[in-house]
Amino acid sequence: MEEKQTKKKKYRIGLVIGSVDEEFSNQICKGAMRASELLGDDLFIIPMKYLNIKYYDPNQDIQWEYQYNYLAAYAQQADLDLVIMSFATVACLGTPHQNAYLINNFGDTPIFMVASEDENYSSVSYDNKSGFIEGIEYLIKERNRKHLCLLSGPKSNSDAIERYNVFMDVMKKHNMTADDSVVAYGYFNEDCEDEVEDLLIRNPQADAIVCANDLMARTVYKVLKKYNFVIGEDICVMGFDNMEDSDIQEPPLASVSAQASALGYRAFIEAHRLLKEYGRENYPVVHYMEKTSFINRQSASGRYEPVKQLHDDDKKYFRHKIVNMESLDHKMNILARDMLMLESSSDQTYGSFLKALVPVEEIEDCYLFTFNKPIIYHANEDWSTLPDSIYLRAYKHGKNVIEVPSNKQIVKIKDIFSGRYLREEPKNYVLVDIFCREYQYGVMLCTVPYELFHYVENLGYQLSIGLKIKELFGSKEKLLEERDDMLYILEKENNYLGSLSFYDELTGIFNRRGLNNQMMKYLDDGDCIGKRMVLIMADLNFLKEINDKFGHDEGDYALKNAAEAVSSSVSENGVACRIGGDEFVGLSFLDDEEHLTEIKRRIKKYLRDFNKTSTKPYEVKLSVGCAEFILDRDVDISEIMTKADQKLYEDKRRKGAFVIRDN
Repeated sequence: MEEKQTKKKKYRIGLVIGSVDEEFSNQICKGAMRASELLGDDLFIIPMKYLNIKYYDPNQDIQWEYQYNYLAAYAQQADLDLVIMSFATVACLGTPHQNAYLINNFGDTPIFMVASEDENYSSVSYDNKSGFIEGIEYLIKERNRKHLCLLSGPKSNSDAIERYNVFMDVMKKHNMTADDSVVAYGYFNEDCEDEVEDLLIRNPQADAIVCANDLMARTVYKVLKKYNFVIGEDICVMGFDNMEDSDIQEPPLASVSAQASALGYRAFIEAHRLLKEYGRENYPVVHYMEKTSFINRQSASGRYEPVKQLHDDDKKYFRHKIVNMESLDHKMNILARDMLMLESSSDQTYGSFLKALVPVEEIEDCYLFTFNKPIIYHANEDWSTLPDSIYLRAYKHGKNVIEVPSNKQIVKIKDIFSGRYLREEPKNYVLVDIFCREYQYGVMLCTVPYELFHYVENLGYQLSIGLKIKELFGSKEKLLEERDDMLYILEKENNYLGSLSFYDELTGIFNRRGLNNQMMKYLDDGDCIGKRMVLIMADLNFLKEINDKFGHDEGDYALKNAAEAVSSSVSENGVACRIGGDEFVGLSFLDDEEHLTEIKRRIKKYLRDFNKTSTKPYEVKLSVGCAEFILDRDVDISEIMTKADQKLYEDKRRKGAFVIRDN
């Protein structure tokens, strides 16, 4: 007689993490999603933002992003078997009180920490020491560096503190300066240019900069190149994380190998194993460590390494990726259009929201929950005060959209991740917040592949707009007065969201991604192949002096007019772009008789004419370098940029001194 096979238990595991569109969080999710698929569990990703987010990036409009932290309440009240908590991304800027409040509200639900360690909870984290020590020791012993500096993360972040302590210990061991005079503090992102410049000013003898992560190392590259330092020779640079693009930086970036995807994968595997062996009630405290190692590259070794080139398969992959992104942009615009086509305030229109998502095949399943009335939630208020129930208005399985009868819509918050409407087979879900200003409308639970996490917020915006319009239909006369305004706002927001992909927000010209996309189009266009082209490199002279003496508004004014100057020099089907703070690139097709000197002359003449009529106390000037090439599919654009860059710096040596005009 055959034994009856025991059905494998499927766990419901939450992952509370910050800003899933950022690479570190995205990669943790990627690893956790792979593990959940392997083990057959349901994974519910709760994408919060940073606690104390108002302190995170003062240059961005983030007034309402505190709303995303409201999502924590769903995970805290829902019936989850276990919660994996990425404290490193959610709470790195929070106060001790805020951090304790967040974790204590999970009550009896077992907590497993990822990317950070707490003596009270099981965890998996990086070994911040071994690879970091190995890299710093290499700089001192093998490269004979005597004046090392540290670009650290936030003072309150545990990883930043540990890496800071490692750096100081190694410095003391070698009788080198070990205090804050050789340290600058950033926020683990690229917005740290001022901190890097200040670090260099305070340490003119610096011959190596150790960075707490690769994102900040990118900014170190930018600043060092701006002041003509040779990376790996004049000043060595070392990062941490070994992000996927570290080996295609110029020069390739030495880093500490610490893969976030591996961390997310192991966190889920170990959390599941402990849950299976000990259960919820007896969940133990066990700490696991992911080893790190130093990956030596040219930025530390000084040995020339050719920048990794794209092979044909890579080019096909990126072309395919661009096509997919353009397709998704189009689908999001269709969704926005359909949100405006609603004609009723009845419950049936909820299904219309999800029907608009049917063309987005990547989102296979989704469930739309709303409150009976929008909830007002202000910054610094208690986010744990969710109602006991929420309404499941409609859901989508594949191409099938199901309207939920009004008498079956009420779902207890504790059952939101375990309801009868969810499919039996295991899935990876993302909880999308739906809000407008201080109003919380509800959430959508949906399956989204990690490659598309940068669309999660966009999706929430579109649904929020649709629900806002539905709310306005309750007062039809008011809607008729405001519909044109809503259409304008929606169009403006969609244009803005679209422009983030390829355009520089300040100047309106292409950004680096837009330039790469346009270059791909040229390479795919048979009519362009074989034509003469020129690559223009241009730097705005004296931007720092303009900012320091007249303010950043004047610096922005100078950048906009520099962009106009570069744009005026390119041909009708050429492009201009801003690739960095004061750096511009142009691509232009050349006529049969046209020479490089004419391109440069047009830019200079444009600015001379502009400065003659300008009433500003400074002149807008560009240093320019050009390089000619024949467009073909084997062209090495990095080599062309290097040639143009050399010409640029020849021109820059002749730029003269900064002059304040008496107008």
